[in-house]
Parts: sequence; C-alpha cells; structure tokens
Amino acid sequence: MVAQIDRLPYTKSEAKAWGKRTIVDFYQTPLTPFTSDYKIDEAGIRKNVDSFIEMGVTGLVVGGFIAEAWTLTMDDWKRYHEVYAEAVDGRMPLHTIALDPSVYVTLEKMDYVETLGYVGAEVINPIVQFKTDDEIFNWYKYLTDHSDLAVFLYRTPVSGKVLSLELIARLAEIPTVIGVKQGSLNHTDSIHLRRMVPDNFIVSDPMEFWFLDDLRHGGQVFWASFEYIVYGKQRHLLREYTDLARDGQWEEARTKWEALRPADDLVQVVTKAIATTASYASVVPFIKAWWDLLGLEVGGGRMLPPVEDLPAERKQWPAARLSDAGII
Repeated sequence: MVAQIDRLPYTKSEAKAWGKRTIVDFYQTPLTPFTSDYKIDEAGIRKNVDSFIEMGVTGLVVGGFIAEAWTLTMDDWKRYHEVYAEAVDGRMPLHTIALDPSVYVTLEKMDYVETLGYVGAEVINPIVQFKTDDEIFNWYKYLTDHSDLAVFLYRTPVSGKVLSLELIARLAEIPTVIGVKQGSLNHTDSIHLRRMVPDNFIVSDPMEFWFLDDLRHGGQVFWASFEYIVYGKQRHLLREYTDLARDGQWEEARTKWEALRPADDLVQVVTKAIATTASYASVVPFIKAWWDLLGLEVGGGRMLPPVEDLPAERKQWPAARLSDAGII
C-alpha cells in the first residue's frame, strides 16, 4: 500500500498561485489495461508509468472517461488510484478526474485520493439534474467549501452541458478552482475566456493543434490530453516547439509545429469522433490499438464490458498510417 500523505503542497488561498507556478507542459490522461478476467492490470499500469516518465510526460490526470474509470466499482476505483500512487512514487504530479453527479461521492473520492498524495482533481459538472448556471455554481461551491483539493473544471459536450464562459468566470473566483480544460473545440472560446478570468486562472485547450497559439496567448499547459503519448517518435517536435515558443523564437517554433501536422492529422480522426458522438466509448478501443503499436501495455486492447473490443481485423489498420507519419 502507498504511504498516506499528511498535507497538500498549498493552502486554499495559495492554490491558484501554486497551479500557475507548477502546472506546465504535458499532463496526460492514460488508458487502463485489463487482464483476461477483466481486473485492473496493475503490472501493466506500473510498466506504463515508467514509460511515461521516460518519454517526458510532466504529470498524470487519471481516472477519466478515456481510462474507463466511469464504469469501475468504488473498490476498483480506489485500488486503481492506489496503484498509480504506488507506481509514480512521487516522480510526477498526480491528479484525479471525478465524473459523478453526486457531490457527496465526488467529495468521498477527492478526500481519498488526497490521502494518497494526489494534488488536484478535474471535476466534471453534474451530468444530470443541475442545468442552470446558479445550480451548477452552487454544486461546485458546496464541493470546494468541503475540500481543500485544487479543482480543474471540464468544459465539454461530453458532460451534457457546456459551461458558459460567464459561469466559468464566476467559478474562477473560488480560491481552489484553479483552471479549466476548455474542450468546446472552439479555440476562440479559450482566447476570449482568458480575458474574463484572473491572470492566475489556467485556461487549457486540450487539442495540440492549438497549443502553439495557446502559448502565444497565455497558455502554459497541455492539460488532460492523450495526444503527447500517441505522437510516439514525433513527440519531440511538441517538446521542441514548446521550448522555442517559451524562448520567444516563434518562427522556429512554427516550423517544428508544422512538421508535427502529419501526426496530428491522425489524432484528428479520434478527436472528431469524440466531438461527433460526445462520447469516448467508441474511440478508446481504437486508441488502445494505437498504444499497442507504441509498445505500451493495453491488455491486448481489452475493453471493460459492456464496451466492446475493437474487432481483430481493425487493430492493425493504423499501423501503416502511423508508420508513414513517423509515429512508430
């Protein structure tokens, strides 16, 4: 078992400054390998964590839709988070993702991962019942009044309601609400939102296509995305253009960004499918096949039922395209 942690690296009043100072670069959302009897593949997770560290992932945001955590039992959900805490062992920051409509279940989960050393939580707005801005604000206000954990908002059609920019600006005044994954797939929303929120509030567009422009307009982190990992042998281009941009070498950064477009064209196939369905269930099997080609542990691409596995004849379909793009 992982040792329990006594305290967070910030107080409530320090949360935004801490986030602005420390949450940078590439925070990724990993997939979950399962064994043949549909148990969490703990050895596979541990091996993947070592691979993430070797490839330069800055931090992990675990337990989201892409991880199939929405279908885990509470006991499995807790064990899953314990395994990541044990595997990471302080080598990178860990955040959870909470997907529950019940504020009480969300608080139970946040309290638990805080004892394991997690430093934050991306928290989806309630998918059912609460729809007005006031209802959603009150839900988050109750949550943050009863937890010290730093919170990222999740603005996406997958949540059933895309949070209004005005509501996000209102929530951004809460001390422990430190940022938002601005996943509306409209990049102008990210730029406009930055004009509405405090400077110490993080706005992150989860699509790499926009990350260079995001850096130019005040962005600092590629938050809760899967793209850095799946770029494989081309991910160095993302790191290089990020470093060049931070050094003010925008033309050189643009050249690196353009060299990454063939790889991004393949990522767009996945992101467009998510946008079309407002769901990850149909695309995670495909991403698992992609991970398998990268040499990561995915339990043979096995999905947790009732989600179906990718048919065998489709698992090798991406190989030629990933090879042509220099990803594998």
